[in-house]
Amino acid sequence: MADRDAIQAQLAALREVFLTQLVARLDELEAAWELGDYAEVHRHAHKLAGTAGTFGVTQVSALARGLEHRLSRAREGLALTEVELEEAHGFIRQLREAAPK
Repeated sequence: MADRDAIQAQLAALREVFLTQLVARLDELEAAWELGDYAEVHRHAHKLAGTAGTFGVTQVSALARGLEHRLSRAREGLALTEVELEEAHGFIRQLREAAPK
């Protein structure tokens, strides 16, 4: 039982580190967006979706997955439509709002 408690404590500590770094991660994502580097935004969204999901920050994970999906064509080097860009930008705004303070 002590091992399980130690693992739970480590996971809780890692979750707190993730939460404290979340704003900086979103800043990096938004900086890539402002530069028009949608493939980089996709990469950030992919990592964010997985990490947030691992730590139980489900709303952030789901929004990041949605963003990742909207930008999948950019990852392949294809141009995005105006609709895809608008939807992606909406996900970015929602991510900022959903991030735990």
